[in-house]
Amino acid sequence: MKMRIMALAFLAVVLLPQVCPAAEVVDAVMCLKVENRQPVDAGTSFPADVGQVWCWSRIKDADGTAIKHVYYHNDKEKASVELKIGSPLFRTFSSKRILPGWTGKWRVDIVDASGAVMKSLDFTIGEAAEPTEGKAAPGEAAKPSAEGKTEESAPTQK
Repeated sequence: MKMRIMALAFLAVVLLPQVCPAAEVVDAVMCLKVENRQPVDAGTSFPADVGQVWCWSRIKDADGTAIKHVYYHNDKEKASVELKIGSPLFRTFSSKRILPGWTGKWRVDIVDASGAVMKSLDFTIGEAAEPTEGKAAPGEAAKPSAEGKTEESAPTQK
């Protein structure tokens, strides 16, 4: 009996990840805006007077759960935005208003439902470099809106 339980536990550990794949960040960028569910003016450095930045991410295998975009300025949490995931391959985005004087190092952690950091995006506010014009991520997906509000639409097709 003990051996059966151990064998079942072993099989669950080995087979469960194949049956229930872990959520994954397929792509993520910081940008100045999102248009037609695509990031626009993506970059890692933005001017001091930017006013607002956006975090755009494409998430795989997290349907029916939620992720968070957690914004940090100089390693201090400034905002946490929960985003519901509505299909197996789902684009979602959030924005953060940047007040005058909030220059320096920033980071957004993309966090899964269990609290694990899936990806971190480092960027700066007030540095010399400008965002890359017109850079957008490829693909189609559902349409979540800014500030943590999510609207469902068609899932991504590859």
